[in-house]
Amino acid sequence: MTIQLFISYSHDSDQHVENILKLANDLRRAGFTVLIDQQIAAPAEGWPLWMENGIEDADFVLLICTETYKKRITSKEKKGIGFGCRFEGKLIYNSINNTASLNNKFLPILFNLNDKPHIPLLLSGDTFYLLTPDDPKGFDDLKRRLVKKHKAFTSVVGEIEDIPNLPDPGSYFDQPITVETQIDLPVTPSDIVGREKEVEQLNKAWADDNIRVISFIAWGGVGKSSLINHWLNNLRDEGYRGAERVFAHSFYSQGTSDQRHVSAEHFIDQAFKFLRFKGERPTSPHDQGLKLAELFNQRKTLLILDGLEPMQYPPGDMEGRLKDQSLSALLKNLAYNLKGLCVITSRVPVFELQTSKSPSYELERLSVEAGIQVLENSGVIGPKAEKVKAVEEIEGHALTLALLGSYLKTVYKGDIGKRDQMPAYAGRHKQGKHARKVMQSYHDWLKTEDGPELDILYILGLFDRAADEDAINVLKAAPAIEGVSVRIQNLSHEDWAFAVANLTNLRLILQSDQTQALDCHPLVREYFTEHLKAQNPKGYQAAHARLYVYYKNLPKKEQPDTLEEMAPLFTAVAHGCLSGLHQQVLLEVYWSRIRRENEAYIVKILGGFGPDLACAAYFYEETWGKPVKGITEMWRCEMLNWTGFCLRGLGRLNEAAEPFISSLEISKQRSSWKNIGINASNTSELYLALGNLAQAVEFGRQSVTYADQGEEDFHKMSKRTTWADALFQSGEQQKAKALFVEAEAIQQVRQPKYDTLYSLSGFRFCLLLLDLGEVDKVIQRAGKTLEWVQNAKRVLDIALDQLTLGKAHFQKVLKQNQSEFDQSKTYFNQAVEGLRAAGHQEYLPFGLLARANYHTHQNQHNAAWQDLDEVFESATYSQMLLHLTDYQLEACRNIHQQLKTSANNFVVIENGETLSPDRKSMETRFNHHLKEATKLITKTGYHRRDKELDEMLQLPICNI
Repeated sequence: MTIQLFISYSHDSDQHVENILKLANDLRRAGFTVLIDQQIAAPAEGWPLWMENGIEDADFVLLICTETYKKRITSKEKKGIGFGCRFEGKLIYNSINNTASLNNKFLPILFNLNDKPHIPLLLSGDTFYLLTPDDPKGFDDLKRRLVKKHKAFTSVVGEIEDIPNLPDPGSYFDQPITVETQIDLPVTPSDIVGREKEVEQLNKAWADDNIRVISFIAWGGVGKSSLINHWLNNLRDEGYRGAERVFAHSFYSQGTSDQRHVSAEHFIDQAFKFLRFKGERPTSPHDQGLKLAELFNQRKTLLILDGLEPMQYPPGDMEGRLKDQSLSALLKNLAYNLKGLCVITSRVPVFELQTSKSPSYELERLSVEAGIQVLENSGVIGPKAEKVKAVEEIEGHALTLALLGSYLKTVYKGDIGKRDQMPAYAGRHKQGKHARKVMQSYHDWLKTEDGPELDILYILGLFDRAADEDAINVLKAAPAIEGVSVRIQNLSHEDWAFAVANLTNLRLILQSDQTQALDCHPLVREYFTEHLKAQNPKGYQAAHARLYVYYKNLPKKEQPDTLEEMAPLFTAVAHGCLSGLHQQVLLEVYWSRIRRENEAYIVKILGGFGPDLACAAYFYEETWGKPVKGITEMWRCEMLNWTGFCLRGLGRLNEAAEPFISSLEISKQRSSWKNIGINASNTSELYLALGNLAQAVEFGRQSVTYADQGEEDFHKMSKRTTWADALFQSGEQQKAKALFVEAEAIQQVRQPKYDTLYSLSGFRFCLLLLDLGEVDKVIQRAGKTLEWVQNAKRVLDIALDQLTLGKAHFQKVLKQNQSEFDQSKTYFNQAVEGLRAAGHQEYLPFGLLARANYHTHQNQHNAAWQDLDEVFESATYSQMLLHLTDYQLEACRNIHQQLKTSANNFVVIENGETLSPDRKSMETRFNHHLKEATKLITKTGYHRRDKELDEMLQLPICNI
């Protein structure tokens, strides 16, 4: 006999409602029937009668007690609000009154102990149940109460019972658990063979709570997407086997190209919307990833990331590393914490997952038996030995087998022996070579047929995703584009449908049942667009030019306000540049509508570094190398600077060096002293962040030399602080101080009302003064400049001044042996929050390291390691070697402090995983971090830290 529950609650917030739905689903899995209004669209009997019947028929009513809930069921809420709660309140009070105030049915539930005062007075003396994510005891106690009080499980007096094994909860569901889904995967053929082992691996991973991320690695055309679609369809037919959320996203892009930059912004935006996040979205990519991980972890989730390779570095020194920090933070967290499973497909293993227990499988070629089955399913006939030979020739490549089979069936009535009559493909592509051979055969055959099919394939090759009907109609419209749309311009609807069906039967294109959009495999798309570009460059450019006009006119606003509204403009940039109209596209769309000229709207207001970089990539011959010759020299210089800043903002510092240096060279050729000084300063700051202090000092010197040849005092001042900072980090304190003093003298003439260095220049000078022990002077300076920048609402500058004041007050308290750290703590927290909001990845570690040092001194080691682990991830990702050195030294300080103050209760956090090492392991870690710090200081010349390193080397636990 089932136990029926009714949940009574108030709609306090979206998060509160989600928590209640999760509770309902958890109770269903435990074998209870649960009635909750979230899963009833509109009861036929009306809400009042539905509530009355639900409460009356329930064995138990769970009251989720909050301040709002109490107000509403006791009729103390404002009029017009909470009718449902008021009605349920009357029913509950009347029911208890009818049982002479005896209550065995209505159970108070709390999600937070602070809500205890909000238990209705009538139930305040009853047992309540506290349900929190970090303590399963409350839920277990609730289950015991529900089971033992029910008449079906009455026990003998004095007998101690466990919770009985209830039947499969699936038999108790009056309403199915709601599964939220958003699936955006490429269309693949419905038939799949030879992947039984991989399907079983996926099934086992889904059933194993210890596996949180699984990857399948293979080159294009092997069948990664087909495998995932097949498994996902099976899962869907079984109700998703306990999943509460299914979110599938594909990053796949055109063919095998590694040059195209793809932004993660669309995925991030779609994920936040899918998760119904209503709060303020974090600004930094790292925090966006962590927030998404937190939201995904709230309920059992199946997350599929298909074709991840555009977001990874290609083979080389950085092979497999993620280009986007939000994805890096997300996957690292999910690898340890996800409630459910994340499935990844890619062409290269994900570097960030190598340290986690996340299985990664090479998706192997199809076996001979499976390959033969693919051929026979396509209608291929002939001796088995010939089929075996064909499969081996093709190396079991799934896409090629499917294309070969359909080609032989169509052209040679399926005769396997005729494959030798197909022309060989003589291209240079190592990957997909067999598929290209078959596609060349298709191309030659379709050309002789002189039908519309070849034009359709050319058109699909112009897009990097499925082509929608409206965009295709733009290309079909008059006048016809020679060699592209002549044969399809006047096709009737029936003839068009016949041609599409023909290509679908040939396995060359794919069409979803739910949409009119047409798609094809990336390798197919790549082959036909390359052929069109090589054989008919005029037609290729004319087609892209027509799409450029179409997409640039799609937005309703000349200057769209959001990234979503800008999406057609991003597509317009791509098509416009592929048509060769680089200068026109730059001025008409990118400069005026996306960046809004010098406002840099997309990055400074929207924080869209990723989409901005994706657009910028189309203006380069090679990624971040040489800008195309189709834009003027002045604009090439500007584009290089924008690209460098964008890469730096994304934390991709190594890549930012090339555009900055190229911009510097162009400025030198143009004898633009102002721009030379700016570019040299940018390059110095970049090399400083990367830990190349020799280059940072040299470019800092150059920035001053060239700025002094110009006429602007601002640049003369700011470039001196750039050079000074590089010298300071190299250990040249006095030379650095002399330059800072010179800079401040220029500032006093330039802006007499603001007679102190402020902003980044002031922050740099204050760091030097703190190292020199001039704490009171720093407090006075930063207090004054903070007031200035607060009035101007400069987020980054405010955060830097708050960080300076936090460090100064902390240093003063330590120096005076005081114990009042509240002021420092407040400044550190404000600074970290502000640095996150500013979105500049190179500055955030300053705040995190300072706060970690504060936590270490307060013996708040878990909090210290949370900050340190974030620094390590960010600094490692961006190769910020100075921050990485500071991380190693601060880790040493923290471990040493724990060894001094704790007997054996130690904690560290590494790669997102919290560990509890023993004393010996802590000592080993200390020496590991110290050894790494020593190497880094030697490598970088970061001699500002020499004194700290020497102090560490003198500690008794040091044995390096």
